Amino acid sequence: NDAIRDFSNLLLTCNKTKITVTANGGVDFHWSTGETTNTKEISGAGEYTIEMADANSGCKANYKFTVTENKIAPAVTISGAKDITCKLTSMELIANNNATTPSFKWSNGGTASNAIITAMGDYIVTVTDESNGCSATKAVTISENKENVSVAIEGNEILTCDKESITLAAKANYADSYKWTDGSTNSSKVISAAGANSVTVIYGACTATASVSVSANKTVP
Repeated sequence: NDAIRDFSNLLLTCNKTKITVTANGGVDFHWSTGETTNTKEISGAGEYTIEMADANSGCKANYKFTVTENKIAPAVTISGAKDITCKLTSMELIANNNATTPSFKWSNGGTASNAIITAMGDYIVTVTDESNGCSATKAVTISENKENVSVAIEGNEILTCDKESITLAAKANYADSYKWTDGSTNSSKVISAAGANSVTVIYGACTATASVSVSANKTVP
């Protein structure tokens, strides 16, 4: 309990929502809020007065004290949110805040001021100011906007005695690199034998594959 003449800790916070004040050394108590006991539970900021009488002399005295309040929640924003693409597969979300002594709790379990995100979804951070116990929550949605990577193989013709080789060319709308079934990595490939040929185009974390079958007609008359 807080002594009535001790004004040092009469502060309400999100952690301390009630204060019990006890008036000692007197009798016949009358609070400004109507109570007549020597103990009062206070849950709101404001100025309070108690009148009490001396047990021996009967003389009365008034005591005033002020209860203050600090229940200000931190202001929270999240920066760093972007769409996930073929090239951007991870990002750092940062919980910006003005808390005096912040602690953090992310919906993915993280407890740092930042969170590394690798998947689309809703992400929520709760920031608590440990100086008063007040919290604020902020949410952000990470979307996926990956490029629609596609590839086609051009140049497929029938091999003949007159045309003993052809050049297959991979045509992609997005491409960092190519990989054919035989391991070659150029965008085009010279073919001199009938058979299946596939190419995979790689763009960041995205891929697309195309296949053709090369035929041959080398029938001797």
